[in-house]
Amino acid sequence: MIATGNEPVGAKLIPVGIDLGYGYVKAVGPGGEVVFPALTTRLMRSSGLASILTGDGETPNGRLRDGFRVTMAGPSARGRYAVGSLARLEGGGGTGVPLDQDRWRHEGARVLLAVAAALASGGTSASLAVATGDPPGHFNQKSRAAAEELLRGFQADVEFEDGPFPGVVSVRIAAARVFPQAAGGIFHALSIPGNVLGEGATEAGVVDIGYGTTDYMILDLRTRNIAEGMSGSLEVGTHRIAALVAEAYHAATGGELPLELAEGVVASGNTQAWWRGRSVDLSKALAEACQEVATTVYEGLRTKWRDRLDILQPILVMGGGGTLLGNLLTERLGRPVTVLPMSQMANAKGFAVVATQLAR
Repeated sequence: MIATGNEPVGAKLIPVGIDLGYGYVKAVGPGGEVVFPALTTRLMRSSGLASILTGDGETPNGRLRDGFRVTMAGPSARGRYAVGSLARLEGGGGTGVPLDQDRWRHEGARVLLAVAAALASGGTSASLAVATGDPPGHFNQKSRAAAEELLRGFQADVEFEDGPFPGVVSVRIAAARVFPQAAGGIFHALSIPGNVLGEGATEAGVVDIGYGTTDYMILDLRTRNIAEGMSGSLEVGTHRIAALVAEAYHAATGGELPLELAEGVVASGNTQAWWRGRSVDLSKALAEACQEVATTVYEGLRTKWRDRLDILQPILVMGGGGTLLGNLLTERLGRPVTVLPMSQMANAKGFAVVATQLAR
């Protein structure tokens, strides 16, 4: 059963919702909405050269950058790191979020958590109430209790070398709730004005199309119980779309399109690439890749949910691939699905709702 997380834990906690995905970290709090690649790499001592041309953590259009160099101290994370897009620049690929159920013990996950919390809190050094998620395939009551205990003891001092905040931001998590990853979207849906779930709905199917996996679950809307046997993860996501686009580029040119550029094609929809001064149109490759991944997701859901797939109402679709594949899933299902607004941020927004309750 999904708890509401409204137990009193003390006053003046800052609420932060964090979706630590395999491709991107998303967070929502008083500091706004934060998105950056889920990558970290360790750095040596700074020479001062790295940030000589950068500003205060914002891009020229005023938006927060998606890459940072940080120095951390404290029992939960210690060292100097490049985080987000700068981890790819500094380390080639960087270290992402581990795929196992013990991810909160991994250095990379702790660094990403600390940076996301510092950014979403608005750089305020105060105790936090954090709500987040674990993949449904690794989620159970034992793992939930262990994760919440680890998070409640989380302490790290974060210093951003080139903004957006001066000085040290002390991240201290005083209260924590962990849910199945896709459950954040349910909380977000319930908070949207109007009734996106529809009148008389009793069971909702939830499909969270992320970077590395697609999480799915069935939720009883009356009792908030999750159907454990019909909740889990499919090993497919937007990473597969990018890989197929890169393969098509290679077939057309004989050259290699770096994965981060292929991911940029998927994220932006800008299908023009270049090879030795020649324009390469990847629009057909992107469309075919989306078709293939949508089919894989549909077939996975049909295998897991069987005939339940035809009677569920509603089916909520979210995640970074939600907007991209929502219409294609509608075609394959032969019935409409509901793509949540700002689908990439849906889990983080829902977790922020829970964190606000937890902070009271």
